[in-house]
Amino acid sequence: MKNKKIIQMTLAAFVLISVGVAVTKELKRSPNNPVAIKQNVDLKPNRLVAYYFHGNARCPSCLKIERYSFEAIQGKFSQQIKEGKIEWKVVNVDEGPNAHYIQEYKIFTKSLVLSQLKDGKQVHWINCEKIWDLLGDQGQFMAYVQGEVDGIISGS
Repeated sequence: MKNKKIIQMTLAAFVLISVGVAVTKELKRSPNNPVAIKQNVDLKPNRLVAYYFHGNARCPSCLKIERYSFEAIQGKFSQQIKEGKIEWKVVNVDEGPNAHYIQEYKIFTKSLVLSQLKDGKQVHWINCEKIWDLLGDQGQFMAYVQGEVDGIISGS
Protein backbone atom coordinates (compact mmCIF):
# COMPACT_ATOMS: atom_id res chain seq x y z
CA MET A 1 0.00 0.00 0.00
CA LYS A 2 2.85 2.37 0.87
CA ASN A 3 4.61 1.66 -2.43
CA LYS A 4 1.43 2.41 -4.35
CA LYS A 5 1.16 5.82 -2.64
CA ILE A 6 4.81 6.63 -3.45
CA ILE A 7 4.32 5.70 -7.10
CA GLN A 8 1.16 7.85 -7.31
CA MET A 9 2.95 10.84 -5.77
CA THR A 10 5.93 10.40 -8.10
CA LEU A 11 3.68 10.22 -11.17
CA ALA A 12 1.70 13.27 -10.03
CA ALA A 13 4.91 15.25 -9.55
CA PHE A 14 6.13 14.18 -13.00
CA VAL A 15 2.88 15.29 -14.62
CA LEU A 16 2.95 18.67 -12.85
CA ILE A 17 6.55 19.31 -13.87
CA SER A 18 5.82 18.27 -17.46
CA VAL A 19 2.83 20.60 -17.67
CA GLY A 20 4.90 23.45 -16.20
CA VAL A 21 7.65 22.95 -18.78
CA ALA A 22 5.14 22.78 -21.63
CA VAL A 23 3.36 25.96 -20.49
CA THR A 24 6.68 27.82 -20.16
CA LYS A 25 7.75 26.78 -23.65
CA GLU A 26 4.40 27.85 -25.08
CA LEU A 27 4.56 31.26 -23.39
CA LYS A 28 7.97 31.87 -24.92
CA ARG A 29 6.56 31.07 -28.38
CA SER A 30 3.41 33.12 -28.03
CA PRO A 31 3.41 36.19 -30.30
CA ASN A 32 1.67 38.19 -27.56
CA ASN A 33 4.51 37.58 -25.13
CA PRO A 34 7.09 40.41 -25.31
CA VAL A 35 9.85 37.89 -24.64
CA ALA A 36 9.13 36.22 -27.98
CA ILE A 37 9.16 39.36 -30.11
CA LYS A 38 12.37 39.68 -32.09
CA GLN A 39 13.61 42.98 -33.41
CA ASN A 40 14.58 42.42 -37.05
CA VAL A 41 15.89 45.90 -37.79
CA ASP A 42 19.24 47.53 -38.35
CA LEU A 43 20.05 48.84 -34.87
CA LYS A 44 21.58 52.29 -34.80
CA PRO A 45 24.84 52.94 -32.90
CA ASN A 46 23.05 55.87 -31.21
CA ARG A 47 20.03 54.26 -29.58
CA LEU A 48 18.18 53.57 -26.37
CA VAL A 49 18.19 50.03 -25.04
CA ALA A 50 15.28 49.19 -22.75
CA TYR A 51 16.24 46.17 -20.65
CA TYR A 52 13.75 44.22 -18.59
CA PHE A 53 15.76 42.15 -16.10
CA HIS A 54 14.25 39.12 -14.39
CA GLY A 55 15.37 35.91 -12.74
CA ASN A 56 14.29 32.31 -13.00
CA ALA A 57 11.36 32.87 -10.64
CA ARG A 58 8.61 34.77 -12.47
CA CYS A 59 5.73 35.90 -10.24
CA PRO A 60 2.52 37.47 -11.65
CA SER A 61 3.67 40.98 -10.63
CA CYS A 62 6.99 40.53 -12.42
CA LEU A 63 5.26 39.35 -15.58
CA LYS A 64 2.87 42.31 -15.35
CA ILE A 65 5.79 44.74 -15.04
CA GLU A 66 7.39 43.21 -18.13
CA ARG A 67 4.13 43.44 -20.08
CA TYR A 68 3.34 47.01 -18.99
CA SER A 69 6.89 48.15 -19.75
CA PHE A 70 6.80 46.59 -23.20
CA GLU A 71 3.35 48.02 -23.95
CA ALA A 72 4.42 51.50 -22.80
CA ILE A 73 7.49 51.51 -25.02
CA GLN A 74 5.93 49.74 -28.00
CA GLY A 75 2.78 51.83 -27.78
CA LYS A 76 4.42 55.24 -27.96
CA PHE A 77 7.73 54.52 -29.66
CA SER A 78 6.90 51.90 -32.30
CA GLN A 79 8.36 54.04 -35.08
CA GLN A 80 11.67 54.46 -33.21
CA ILE A 81 11.76 50.69 -32.66
CA LYS A 82 11.22 50.09 -36.39
CA GLU A 83 14.00 52.57 -37.17
CA GLY A 84 16.44 50.84 -34.80
CA LYS A 85 16.60 53.83 -32.44
CA ILE A 86 15.06 51.90 -29.54
CA GLU A 87 15.81 48.28 -28.70
CA TRP A 88 13.80 46.08 -26.31
CA LYS A 89 15.70 43.32 -24.49
CA VAL A 90 14.48 40.84 -21.90
CA VAL A 91 17.36 39.39 -19.88
CA ASN A 92 17.40 36.60 -17.30
CA VAL A 93 20.13 37.61 -14.84
CA ASP A 94 20.09 34.14 -13.28
CA GLU A 95 21.70 32.78 -16.45
CA GLY A 96 25.49 32.77 -16.03
CA PRO A 97 26.55 35.08 -18.87
CA ASN A 98 24.01 37.71 -17.80
CA ALA A 99 24.93 37.89 -14.11
CA HIS A 100 27.21 40.90 -14.72
CA TYR A 101 24.15 43.10 -15.23
CA ILE A 102 23.34 42.84 -11.50
CA GLN A 103 26.46 44.77 -10.53
CA GLU A 104 26.63 46.90 -13.68
CA TYR A 105 23.14 48.35 -13.10
CA LYS A 106 22.98 47.81 -9.33
CA ILE A 107 19.76 45.83 -9.60
CA PHE A 108 18.35 43.81 -6.71
CA THR A 109 14.98 42.79 -8.11
CA LYS A 110 13.14 42.64 -11.41
CA SER A 111 13.95 45.94 -13.11
CA LEU A 112 13.47 48.12 -16.15
CA VAL A 113 16.74 49.83 -17.08
CA LEU A 114 17.08 52.35 -19.90
CA SER A 115 20.56 52.56 -21.39
CA GLN A 116 21.58 55.30 -23.80
CA LEU A 117 24.21 54.38 -26.38
CA LYS A 118 26.34 56.79 -28.43
CA ASP A 119 28.45 55.24 -31.16
CA GLY A 120 27.52 51.84 -29.72
CA LYS A 121 28.89 52.65 -26.23
CA GLN A 122 26.83 53.27 -23.14
CA VAL A 123 26.96 56.91 -22.00
CA HIS A 124 24.05 57.03 -19.56
CA TRP A 125 21.56 54.70 -17.88
CA ILE A 126 18.70 54.85 -15.42
CA ASN A 127 16.86 52.24 -13.40
CA CYS A 128 13.13 52.98 -13.53
CA GLU A 129 12.63 52.14 -9.87
CA LYS A 130 9.11 53.60 -9.57
CA ILE A 131 7.63 50.77 -11.67
CA TRP A 132 7.00 48.74 -8.51
CA ASP A 133 5.16 51.64 -6.84
CA LEU A 134 3.00 52.23 -9.91
CA LEU A 135 2.16 48.60 -10.67
CA GLY A 136 -1.39 49.03 -9.34
CA ASP A 137 -2.19 51.83 -11.81
CA GLN A 138 -1.47 50.89 -15.42
CA GLY A 139 -2.07 54.43 -16.71
CA GLN A 140 0.42 56.00 -14.31
CA PHE A 141 2.86 53.15 -14.93
CA MET A 142 2.72 53.71 -18.69
CA ALA A 143 3.04 57.49 -18.36
CA TYR A 144 6.05 57.08 -16.07
CA VAL A 145 7.90 54.69 -18.40
CA GLN A 146 7.10 56.77 -21.47
CA GLY A 147 8.25 59.92 -19.64
CA GLU A 148 11.56 58.30 -18.72
CA VAL A 149 12.12 57.20 -22.33
CA ASP A 150 11.14 60.67 -23.59
CA GLY A 151 13.59 62.24 -21.15
CA ILE A 152 16.49 60.22 -22.51
CA ILE A 153 15.51 60.63 -26.15
CA SER A 154 15.01 64.39 -25.88
CA GLY A 155 18.36 64.75 -24.11
CA SER A 156 20.23 62.97 -26.92
